[in-house]
Amino acid sequence: MKDIQLIIENMSNEKIIDLVLNLSFKLTVVSRTAYPSGHVSDEKLMMAINEIQHRLTGSALHLRKGEARQDYLKEYLVIAFSEIRYAEMLRELVISMS
Repeated sequence: MKDIQLIIENMSNEKIIDLVLNLSFKLTVVSRTAYPSGHVSDEKLMMAINEIQHRLTGSALHLRKGEARQDYLKEYLVIAFSEIRYAEMLRELVISMS
């Protein structure tokens, strides 16, 4: 995933904001797998996605204001999406946007 970190590192803040918003949107679809019957069946996944979305949207706000650090975000994205087993989704979106 070092290649993905390098691509993210070379993105402008505007591109990173677009990436973050796209990832946050895609996570809403992923989170639906945690409650297929209307009841939460995978609490760990729901909690992990909620935390990732919290950090993603917070990062977008801080990037918009010029306050966020890109190095933290690129490392966090790779770790977070690997932990929830969606690293490939991250890779595909980053590559499509580069």
